[in-house]
Amino acid sequence: MTSQRAAIIGSVKAVTRHRLLIGFVAAMGALAAQAAGPQNMQLSMQAQKNYFREKCFSLEVGQRLAYQLSTPHSIEFNLHHHRADGVMVYPDKLVVKSRHSKQLVADSAGAYCFMATNLGDQPGAFEVVINYEIAAQ
Repeated sequence: MTSQRAAIIGSVKAVTRHRLLIGFVAAMGALAAQAAGPQNMQLSMQAQKNYFREKCFSLEVGQRLAYQLSTPHSIEFNLHHHRADGVMVYPDKLVVKSRHSKQLVADSAGAYCFMATNLGDQPGAFEVVINYEIAAQ
């Protein structure tokens, strides 16, 4: 009975190690996909003043974010971060009339969001285009 018990425990440990390895590989794949090179994001803006759009993504401590955005109309733009302690910080916040670019290194892990607010009534909808890249530092 003791050898059977040892064999069962050995099997359970082997399955656990295998599951941990699969989880690790999946996590690394997700991280690699996120840091896989230039990405493109569009924020579809309505014509109304104060209309806003937001799109979020995750960064880990030490990851570098570089981005450039373009807009045909003036917007209030910000990059904000929802910290784990509930505080929201703004690493970038300004009015953009046509183009803007910035780079930063994440000093805290979690959700980061690009947000654009239409500053005026426009004749029609428009797109704010954000090209960005997330890379390990």
